[in-house]
Amino acid sequence: MNTCKSVLITCFVALLTVGCGATGDGESKPLKLLGVPQSAAYVGVEYVLEVGADGGEGELNYSLTNAPDWLAMEPVDNPFRSAVILRGIPEITGGASLSETYNVTLSVTDGRNLASVEFDLLVSDVDLERVVATIGEGEVSDLPEDSNTNDTQEQVIESDSEIGKVCMVDEEGQPLFSKQQVNSFVENQMQPQAWNGKRVSLAFLPINLNQVLVQEVLGDFSISGDIIPGKDILSEVQLDNGEVISVTSGKFSIPRSKEDCHLLLFIIDDLDAEKTEAIKIEQTIKNIGLLDVDISETATISINDNEPVASFEVDRLSISEGTLLRTDILLDKPAEQNVRLRLIIDEEKSTTSTQLGSEGDLNIQPDSLEVQIPSGIDRASVVFQVNVDGADENTLDEVLALSLADTETVNADGKDDSLNVYLNEWIDDLLIPLGTEGQLVEARADDRANVFVGFHNEGPEGQVVSYIKHLSRYGSEIGNIELSVPEANVKLSDFWVKRFGEDTEEDDDILELFLLLQVDKQVASVPPSSGFVLGGTDGLVQKYRKINNVGDFQLIWERQLGTQLNDEFNSIVVTDTDVIVVIGTTEGGLQDKSNLGDKDGFLITLDLEGQVIESRQAGTSDADDFLIGNLDGRSRVHVAGTYAENPTSNENLIRLRSYDDSGNLRRDFLFGGDFNVPNGIVSTQPGGVVAGTTNSAVRFSNGFVFKEPESDQLGLNAFLSLHSSLSELTDVELIGGQQDDYAWDIEILDTSVFVVGSTLGTVISGQPGNGNEDWWVARYDIVERSDNDEDEFQKSWLHQGSHELPERAKEIVTTAFGKSFVFIEEESESSKVLRVKPISNFDGVDLNHDCRKVNDNCEFD
Repeated sequence: MNTCKSVLITCFVALLTVGCGATGDGESKPLKLLGVPQSAAYVGVEYVLEVGADGGEGELNYSLTNAPDWLAMEPVDNPFRSAVILRGIPEITGGASLSETYNVTLSVTDGRNLASVEFDLLVSDVDLERVVATIGEGEVSDLPEDSNTNDTQEQVIESDSEIGKVCMVDEEGQPLFSKQQVNSFVENQMQPQAWNGKRVSLAFLPINLNQVLVQEVLGDFSISGDIIPGKDILSEVQLDNGEVISVTSGKFSIPRSKEDCHLLLFIIDDLDAEKTEAIKIEQTIKNIGLLDVDISETATISINDNEPVASFEVDRLSISEGTLLRTDILLDKPAEQNVRLRLIIDEEKSTTSTQLGSEGDLNIQPDSLEVQIPSGIDRASVVFQVNVDGADENTLDEVLALSLADTETVNADGKDDSLNVYLNEWIDDLLIPLGTEGQLVEARADDRANVFVGFHNEGPEGQVVSYIKHLSRYGSEIGNIELSVPEANVKLSDFWVKRFGEDTEEDDDILELFLLLQVDKQVASVPPSSGFVLGGTDGLVQKYRKINNVGDFQLIWERQLGTQLNDEFNSIVVTDTDVIVVIGTTEGGLQDKSNLGDKDGFLITLDLEGQVIESRQAGTSDADDFLIGNLDGRSRVHVAGTYAENPTSNENLIRLRSYDDSGNLRRDFLFGGDFNVPNGIVSTQPGGVVAGTTNSAVRFSNGFVFKEPESDQLGLNAFLSLHSSLSELTDVELIGGQQDDYAWDIEILDTSVFVVGSTLGTVISGQPGNGNEDWWVARYDIVERSDNDEDEFQKSWLHQGSHELPERAKEIVTTAFGKSFVFIEEESESSKVLRVKPISNFDGVDLNHDCRKVNDNCEFD
């Protein structure tokens, strides 16, 4: 079998031998050969090469030495240059040996002078190209274009057949299907009435030669593999004359001067759920013209089943005692028939077998479940009753392995789906007094779902005091940091949480807080040799540490940063390379820099010991603000801010920037409307999602409108903007109704974006507002568009709280354990309270909601 034969060829360029004449008329002209003969030839393929000579005197004579029998030499009648043609067809015009290399010499002489060239000539079999392809059940095919373009008028087959496209022939070598029959096959694909009740699609399998032969090629084919003839493919079809013929084996013919044609496969599209089936098609060339040969190749075709594939929508759930554990099973497309699924709990693959049962943490019934999904539907809910018998407080989550079994109507996704079940101990709302002037600033969670809440309030002496509360994942207070200085306002702007597991020889568990505060007097030292000159309002960076979760957080160092004028320190980020990045806005110039306009944005980098690495100041002649920063997951920093071309008009665009951890600018992009404020940014690597507020259409900086509000979206609207990179705008979602609406914070978990805000009306169509400010929370998933490779937002759920007191959801913290925390500021005439509400990532509903205990369709009220 020749799949690919290597031809080892050595070509020797002629060494010309030139003789000297003895006549008295002077030296003869040099004699030389023009052209180097080909060194490869193929059985059944015509070998043609013209070789000429120049120089010499008189008539030239050519000769071949050691040439094979099939190779002949023909003179060329050319009055300007003497030449010959080397021509022949191995095995057709003479015998050829595939195992022997001929060392041929072509010589020319004028009787006095001689020129010659030696070349190795190796004869090889023509090859069939190996074909590997994948075909999907139900894929409708068109008749392939004829790629053979070298026909002359005499070579065109005058016939009603499509031989050369579909080249299947009968025992006599006549086309098996007429052109009309092939066209009928193509037109009637997937029409059961044309195929005895079966849905059949066509596949055109190419047979490709690596050379064009001058003789007709005849061969055999046969189909084998995992398929079952009559069930997976048609084993026979009926011709126009009523004759029934086999199509799983037979003969094919490739006409002369053509290099490819097609076999026709008849793929049955059934309703059975099947794994990928492999077809092997043996192709063997038996004859090249009158020459008997044996040249074979195997084509490998995979048939992908097109019945739905089932999978789980989520891989983490939060549960609490006495509630329902619910997850959705998805089909990748609506089923054509009623689908039966079987779901099995696999105790061996769960955390331990004892944790599922009356003696463990979970008691889940039933232990197996069959689910029916009607035709045309692509999902179903699966509900378990969960009893928590005694959760282990040292374990964050339990692994619950669920298997989807293949059935006759659906395929599982090929793996066991494990739900990491977080046993919730904190399911009740927690209330934190804020005082009359209190304001929530930031909330974050560490990698163990413990929560940090930062806010500021007016202290006893009238100055602003800030606090960081540390809450366990069980809802109890672990610690409290009070941030105050006599006769100074200490206003928290932002903080960052970072855990270090191997920073000491003892491998201690080290948790560090990096705080960014705004102060109106000097309360700490300026970093040595930094060149900062303080004045007005400045920034204060503090680092706190707790080791092995023992005791209180201890202040490690603090550094004051700023200029002689007022500075706004807005955001702090700590990269994976342990660089502290401080982001803000200044009216002055940092270190030795000058202000570029009304206000400039800045970025200051420090090491973990508080030493300034570098500061970058950016701006235009107009007002520029750097408001929010976040990591892009690769130690780069995304910054969202505003750009106001006319600072007095309250109109501005949103400016997105990306910096590396050395402070170098990578991307810069402007977009927005007439008035825009970004309140949150998260990374999608290398892009991001921005949440904020706008009062008009969202557009590019050149004025091109990307998204306009609907007719019932008046005033301010909350928005989400999706950026495939920070220099592009991919999708925009406007959230709001007829009153002003705001988005205050955003978090991302995998490809799910969680956003919170407030509304003076309603963000849910048809739901009336109560006249006060209400809070809302939503989840939008980032999915691939159906018409191209870009991503877009898809709303998963949106809930609005509607109560008598004014409420606004200012922060959201999303954990990887299936639970999020919404932080809601509630106002009354005498005080403000911060409500921390645990909700489910899956449906956004309060984890302690009564509906969780009675049904699987928990509606929010």
